[in-house]
Amino acid sequence: MLQIKRINPFKHLYMLNLNEYSTINPHLKKRELEKNASLFVLSKQLGSAFKGIGYENSGKPFLIDSDLTLSISHSHGLLAIIVSNESFIGIDIELIREKITALKTKFLSDVELNKFETSTLNLTYFWACKEAAYKAIGEKNVSFKNQLYINKFEPTSNFAEVIYYQTKESKLLKKEINLNIEYLNTHVMAFTC
Repeated sequence: MLQIKRINPFKHLYMLNLNEYSTINPHLKKRELEKNASLFVLSKQLGSAFKGIGYENSGKPFLIDSDLTLSISHSHGLLAIIVSNESFIGIDIELIREKITALKTKFLSDVELNKFETSTLNLTYFWACKEAAYKAIGEKNVSFKNQLYINKFEPTSNFAEVIYYQTKESKLLKKEINLNIEYLNTHVMAFTC
């Protein structure tokens, strides 16, 4: 039911099958189940150090009274949580489905559409990469199409790079965000390196 992956000594990935978890809590509705499952995983893994989850104004979750950071994602029966001592962290998990092809022009620039093959699988990866980068950035009003750019995409190496463009004080700033990407049969996952 719960899978644990140690990415490095300071970063851990937890994945929970929500369908299996729902058999323990069959009375919970979808959103309640996802929240309850997140609390279950974190309390089980962090023990007495877990004091709860708070949320920044941007909506980014944080661990109360902890130096650790986290990012949470859930999609169609799967929950993924990454916990680290690094401050720049984001994760996204997405179900692979055809519906994303109709949305590609909403989150990919013309340059990206011309640069990469846009199969359903790749589009799902691109969305997950941009969503994980967005969560790591932790700011509102970031345009997936105009500010987050898929620069490198190497699925055989489980690697992608997103560039975040931001204007501050009339200067264009650029931040490279490296991501691990994984294929999970029915889902894909992306998380910051």
